[in-house]
Amino acid sequence: MNRLSPKSPAGGRITLPPSVMVRFAGLSAPVIFRNARPVQEGLARVTRGWQPTPVPATAQGRVSALSEVSGAGGHYSVASPFLDEPLADLPVASATCALIADLAQGYSADRPDHLSLHCGAVRIDGRLVAFTGPARAGKSTLIARLAFEPGMAVFCDDVLPVDPQGHGVALGCAPRLRLPLPDGVSDAFRAGVKGALALRDDRYGYVVTESLAAHGQTAPLGAVVLLSREPGAPARLSRLDRARAMQTMLLQNMADMADIGTEVARIDALTRDLTCLRLVYSDLEEAVALIRRAFSGEVWPAPDCAVADDDPAPDAPPPAAAPPADLDRLWQRVPGPVLRRMGDEGFLWHPDFRGYRLNPTAIALWSVLEEPVRGTEIVGALAEAFPDTDPARIAADVARQLGAWVADELILPVSG
Repeated sequence: MNRLSPKSPAGGRITLPPSVMVRFAGLSAPVIFRNARPVQEGLARVTRGWQPTPVPATAQGRVSALSEVSGAGGHYSVASPFLDEPLADLPVASATCALIADLAQGYSADRPDHLSLHCGAVRIDGRLVAFTGPARAGKSTLIARLAFEPGMAVFCDDVLPVDPQGHGVALGCAPRLRLPLPDGVSDAFRAGVKGALALRDDRYGYVVTESLAAHGQTAPLGAVVLLSREPGAPARLSRLDRARAMQTMLLQNMADMADIGTEVARIDALTRDLTCLRLVYSDLEEAVALIRRAFSGEVWPAPDCAVADDDPAPDAPPPAAAPPADLDRLWQRVPGPVLRRMGDEGFLWHPDFRGYRLNPTAIALWSVLEEPVRGTEIVGALAEAFPDTDPARIAADVARQLGAWVADELILPVSG
C-alpha cells in the first residue's frame, strides 16, 4: 500500500508559492492558502481526484473564498463562511481536517438537491454499503479496516453526498483514525495502518490505500447498516425495520434541505429498495468477515449468510439526564469548539470534537456564552424576547441545556 504524494499531471512534485488561491473540481468557490504550504501538501496526500487549479491573479479580486488557511510559526488557522469564528493554532493534520470539512460542506452547499449522510461507505461489486450509528460505534475504524480488503473501494468515512437518483458520490478523502489504535485490533491491521499513514499528529492519522475512490466517482446505494458495538458480543446481523432505517437517515442527514417534507420524501424513496441491517459486534475482524459474507453476491444479504429477523440489539435506554446548571453562576464556553452553520441549524465542530448538533435556540444560547454570563441573565433576556412563554419554563429549559453542556465539558463555571 503506497503512500500518495502530491504530483503534477506530468508526474513531478508540485511547486507551491507561499500564498495562492486555488479552485477544486466540483466546487464553485476557491480556497486561499497563505503561508500554508504544508497544509496544501497534506491535503494532496490524503485526497484523490480534487484537481486543484490556481486562480489567475487578475481574477482573484472578484471571488469569495470557501476557506482561508493561514500559517504562522508552524501552526495554522482556518476560516470559512461556515464557521462563526476561525479555528486557530492548529497543527498541519488538524488544519487539513478542518479544510476537508469545508470542502465537504461546500460540495453539499453547491448541491441543494443532494442528501449529505453522516456515515462511512464502501463500494462492493458496484453498490455502496453505508455504515452509520451513534458516536463510538467504531465507524471510522471499520472503514479504515475495510480499506485493506480486496475488492472494496472506500467512498467516505464521514460524509456521503447522495444525488436525487440515489447514487452516493465519493469525495476522495481518506479515512481518519483516532490514534493510538485500540487494544485488540489484529497485528496485520496495525501493521497496515502504520505503513499507510500519510498524515498524522498525536491524536489522529489519515490512512491512504489504493482502495480510496477518487473524488466524483458514483455508485448506487445498496445497503445501510446500523452499527452497534457491544463488548464481548459475537458479530451478528439482523434485519432493520425500514421505518427505523428512515429515522436513522433523517437524523444523519446534514444537508440543508428545502423543507422537512422534501427530506422525508427523498429518504422514503431511497430506502424502499435498500437492504437495511443492524450489525452487532465487538471484534473488528469478525465484523469484517461477516460483512464479506453478507455482501458477496448479487443478492444482499447473501442467502448463505445468517440474518436474524428480530433485532438482537434493542435500543439502549436513553442516558440519564445531566443535572441542571446553577443559573446563579457565571458560565462561559470552553475554547476550541466552533459553530459550523448548516442552514438554520449547526454543529459544534473541532478537529478533536465533531458532531454536536444545535437547533436555532441552542445556537443563540451558545453565542451568548462567548463571554462569561450568568444563567439568570440569559433567562431574563429570553423572557423579554418571548413574553408569552412562562418564565419558569424558560428557566428550566436554560438550566437543562447548560447542564447538558457542563456534562459534555463544553462550558465551564467562571469565578465572579
